[in-house]
Amino acid sequence: MANRLETDVKIKTFYITEKLELCLEDVQINDIYGYPLFKIGKMDARIIPTINDNELRFKDIYMKDVLGRVVKYEGGKNLNFKDLFMQLGGEKKEKKESDGDFDFHLKVDNFKLDNGHVVYWNQNKDKPEKLSMDWAHIDIDSIYGVFSNLEVKHDSVSGYVHTLKGKDKCGLVLEDGSGDVLFCEKCLNIDSLKLVTGESHVDLDLRFEYNNSRAYYEFVDSVRIIGNIRPSTLLLSDLKYFSWILHKLPDKFNFTGYYDGTVSDFTVSDFVADFGNESHIDADVSFTGLPEFYDAYMDITIREMLSSYNDTKNFAIPIESKTVPIPEELSGIGTYMMAGTFQGYALDFKTQFSLATDMGDIDAAVYLNTTENSGYSFNIAANRLNISDLIGMDD
Repeated sequence: MANRLETDVKIKTFYITEKLELCLEDVQINDIYGYPLFKIGKMDARIIPTINDNELRFKDIYMKDVLGRVVKYEGGKNLNFKDLFMQLGGEKKEKKESDGDFDFHLKVDNFKLDNGHVVYWNQNKDKPEKLSMDWAHIDIDSIYGVFSNLEVKHDSVSGYVHTLKGKDKCGLVLEDGSGDVLFCEKCLNIDSLKLVTGESHVDLDLRFEYNNSRAYYEFVDSVRIIGNIRPSTLLLSDLKYFSWILHKLPDKFNFTGYYDGTVSDFTVSDFVADFGNESHIDADVSFTGLPEFYDAYMDITIREMLSSYNDTKNFAIPIESKTVPIPEELSGIGTYMMAGTFQGYALDFKTQFSLATDMGDIDAAVYLNTTENSGYSFNIAANRLNISDLIGMDD
């Protein structure tokens, strides 16, 4: 096999017992450039006999100290494992459904992975990010996973993930994950997905849609994400690995919603959340241009927001003031209800809103630009508003 691949294939220990128990130790397969493509420190498996030549079944598989390294080398057209498969297969031959090897079927009843390490590295991209998730340079180690009913058939992979843990080089830690997974050339579908990272935990049905699996090379712009989010908790600073500007935002949301779009261009509709001590919001939120926050265009419709002066004043946002800049003189409004819209960028936006308080009502239209092309306009109408009460002045 090594001669046919024209690369190194090393196996220190290999044997099959009379009980069909397969044992492997210190396995390494290099790519055609001489670097490791796949390594296994230890593997124990129990084989289930089958009557079909194109079917392979295992009762249990246990793997420890595993490395999978997928690389697109500088100037190369293919990923390293594709180069190796082309070397193994020689000239590409057209397959027909009648071909015997077309229906290859692998099934594993129980699979456990201990101390896995997965690398995807594209040397044709810019230098790796140091602070946030870099989709062209993924390096996840300390992977632990327990799976059942794994199945590989044609171009699809399915199975149930009971637990999955790991840590990316950027610092993002998946403390636990589970779900029912189906992966194929056109989509990745995970039902009943549960994720825990930091102080956030999410419960949703998740689907990735794309033209083909090459879309993962340009994940931020090329993979459509659809998520039906059940009651979940999100600490905003836990998202810092996707947009570093969020790392100083300590606010936490208990929320539901429906996510549709890519990482760079998405809408969260029917976003219903509780936050602060007494705040509640029902809104639709759209972003275009992420992960660069200040370059991102926002379109937000707030159907209803119930909040208070204290919750608003203490809500952290990524601007110089660090929190919502609401004057101390307005502390008299106490709790309030608001509805309105926001369109624009963090430093250049327009907003229209209606505000109802015990002290009166306000309708406002505001334009504010704090960039070098600064400008502003305010159009405010008040109804039953007692200014002296609002700002705490005596009659």
